[in-house]
Amino acid sequence: MTSKEMFGNALWLETSEKIDVPHIRGEFSAASPVQHAEITISGLGMFALYINGNRVGDDLYGTLASDFHETEHAYCTSEYGEHLGHRIYAKQLDITDLVAEQNCIGITLAPGWYRNKENHYGSPKLCFRIMLTDANGQTAEILSGDWLHWTQSEIVSWDFYHGEHHDYSAIHLDGWMLPGYDASAWHPMVAVAAPESSYLLSDCPPDRIIRCITPKLIAETDTEFLYDMGENITGTPVLEQRTGGSCKMTLRVSERLEAGRRIEAYTNHGQNASFVTDDLISDLTEYARNLILSIDLIPVPTDEAVKEVESIILGVETDITRWQQRQNARNNFTAEVPRSMEQRRDNSREYMDDLTMRDQRMIFSIITLV
Repeated sequence: MTSKEMFGNALWLETSEKIDVPHIRGEFSAASPVQHAEITISGLGMFALYINGNRVGDDLYGTLASDFHETEHAYCTSEYGEHLGHRIYAKQLDITDLVAEQNCIGITLAPGWYRNKENHYGSPKLCFRIMLTDANGQTAEILSGDWLHWTQSEIVSWDFYHGEHHDYSAIHLDGWMLPGYDASAWHPMVAVAAPESSYLLSDCPPDRIIRCITPKLIAETDTEFLYDMGENITGTPVLEQRTGGSCKMTLRVSERLEAGRRIEAYTNHGQNASFVTDDLISDLTEYARNLILSIDLIPVPTDEAVKEVESIILGVETDITRWQQRQNARNNFTAEVPRSMEQRRDNSREYMDDLTMRDQRMIFSIITLV
């Protein structure tokens, strides 16, 4: 099957800027009571689909991974010279019970297997066709096109192997997947050529949630909590902040522990997911509104920001070196660097990656209170 046979005249779309995980939305109408509604959709590499705020389907990792289409950056081609058969899979989902007179389709798109450190087929993209059938058997099509718009999601960086970074302090998008949401500041999607490949409907059972596990707390310090899941699993974490004020949570996973109950590096593979909760906003809400005279946000030029972070990194490394020298002076040559120092090192390096690899900005905020 070709793309046209699968999706008709629907357009394949990408974001107008390079971005890891965008939210995409658009609104459409159903002119008469709908007897049946079905969507055929493919999102390369992974997507989550919403109709009027409701998650559609229970597949956590669609679209099904494959050797999507020809590219010189495919792992098997670049490493072994293999040329595989190309397939792009689509899902067909019943959305009858979710469609109303006025509707919003929302999609969160991520690179998945389509773009990661081993494969680079191109920028994440999507295409869909919605078929609406009324009580008289009349059909209408809703096709993906330039009526869809995108914005940066709360997931500001994403890596299939090394984890995600969520920022809820700067990005507030409550209700973005509902009709009537103000998306006037969002950007239009851009039409691209359909990938040349064989198109198939996926009949593979989905990766779905089958049960929930409450982990057991086995150790803690002032800054860290160590949990045991009790078994080897594939899953999605559910985190809840129960304290007030600001918070940054970093989740690291591993299959085994090293001596001293520390995450083992070998089976961690550098995986870190971080979640920044709403600190500035929560702090501001503690002040009476009439006390705030102004809020100034001043972007720092990237070269100056890099120098600032380089200075921070140098300070952290100096502290670690001095600590190691003190241990050596005590003939304690096997001492491990304290986790708090390692965390400072990891955080400073993450700041540098934000500036140099993820196109993030350093911003000074000045709040004037009267």
